Amino acid sequence: LGQLYETFFKFIPLILIIRATHGGVKWVRGRHIKLLSPGLHWYWPLTTEVEVVVTARQTLAVPDQVMATKDGKKVVVKTLVVYRIPDPVRAIGKLNWDVDTTINDLTQSAVVRVIATHTYDEIMAGIRDESLTTTLTKETRRELRQFGVHVTRCNLVDFADCKVFKLLTSQADRQ
Repeated sequence: LGQLYETFFKFIPLILIIRATHGGVKWVRGRHIKLLSPGLHWYWPLTTEVEVVVTARQTLAVPDQVMATKDGKKVVVKTLVVYRIPDPVRAIGKLNWDVDTTINDLTQSAVVRVIATHTYDEIMAGIRDESLTTTLTKETRRELRQFGVHVTRCNLVDFADCKVFKLLTSQADRQ
C-alpha cells in the first residue's frame, strides 16, 4: 500500500521551499542540471531529483594531522576552516558528490603543503602575526574554488610538538 501511494505521488508536482541560507540543485531527467535559488519551486518527482545544500557561512573542524615541518620536527596540527558555498551546482551538481569530505580532504592536503614548507620557528612566528593564517587561507581557497566553495578563513586551532610511535608487529609476534 505504501509503494502504491509513493508511485501515485510521483505523478503530482511538489512544491519545495528553499531558505535564504540555502541553495539547491535539480536534475531534470537525470542530466539537465539547474540551480535553485532561495524561494518556492515546483518540480515533478517522476522526472526530477532535488538536493538542497547550505550556502551560508559554515565551519569545519579538520581532524588532527601529524606531519613534519621543513626542519624535520614532528608536529600535530588541528585546523578550522570557515567557508561558504556560493555555487551549489559546482559543489554538488557537476564536479563533486560529497562536499564535506572534499573540504576536509583538500584542506588537509593544503595544510600539509604549507607546514612542510616552513620551519617550526617560522610557523610559530606566523601563528603570532597571523601570516600563517593568511597563507593557509589562500592555499585552501585555491584548492576548493574549483568545487564551488569559497574559503573565508583557514587557521590552526592546535599546534604542538609530538613524538610518533608506530607499533610494528609481525605475524610471528601474534602467534
